Amino acid sequence: MVGNTSSVKWLSGRPGIGEYRINWGPGIRLYLMQDGDELIILLCAGDKSTQDKDLDNTEKYCRCYLEEKRSK
Repeated sequence: MVGNTSSVKWLSGRPGIGEYRINWGPGIRLYLMQDGDELIILLCAGDKSTQDKDLDNTEKYCRCYLEEKRSK
């Protein structure tokens, strides 16, 4: 079960991708997706200055995850 995801902001411009903010240093953003009852951390994080690039990479990782899952 996923549990409480109230701290995750689901991004309207990037369907299926959520952002979890960590208030440390410049403000770290951790990107994730939900797959059924699991949260999948997409190993892509950064701060506000790299957000657009990080989100582009996050979308690629999301697609790769789903393709890999389908191929099994």
